[in-house]
Amino acid sequence: MQLIKENIQPLADDLMSYCQKHLGYKSSPSLHFQEDEQNSMNPLGQTAHYSPDENKVVVYVTGRHVKDVLRSLAHELVHHLQNTRGEFDQEHETGPGYAQKDGHMRNMEKEAYLKGNMCFRDWEDGYKSSNPNILNERRIYKMSVKDWKDKELNTLLNERWGFSMDLSKLNENKKITHM
Repeated sequence: MQLIKENIQPLADDLMSYCQKHLGYKSSPSLHFQEDEQNSMNPLGQTAHYSPDENKVVVYVTGRHVKDVLRSLAHELVHHLQNTRGEFDQEHETGPGYAQKDGHMRNMEKEAYLKGNMCFRDWEDGYKSSNPNILNERRIYKMSVKDWKDKELNTLLNERWGFSMDLSKLNENKKITHM
């Protein structure tokens, strides 16, 4: 759990700050990362949940990609926004199939999917452009897919046929001075 928390926590903190600013709620909920091996073995297991009574987000992390964990967090932060607007004040269906049975809850889920995913996407794009590194450098340098494929193919063929060389060592254009 410690390794997961070290990898995810700084990103989660940044995402939570971004969502608070862009969604407009005053205070953030508490965030808890949950290890659950049994849940991770279920292909349709839980990914996260929000507890409106506790202002608490729980995100399951076992066996999940960091981006997926963060996307779940953004979704749950929209539920937190809904809670701050009082949308959890009345009794609503929360058991299996709640989003199909209760129109109010269905609309809340629609908002959470749309705003959560878009908020995550906007945050991710902004984070990558302001924190360039080797993992996202392809987003920094603009090259068409065709140009990239041509360059890659040319390099691989030249290496295969033994034509790869350091062209800067050629001296054909250098002037020879005689003494």
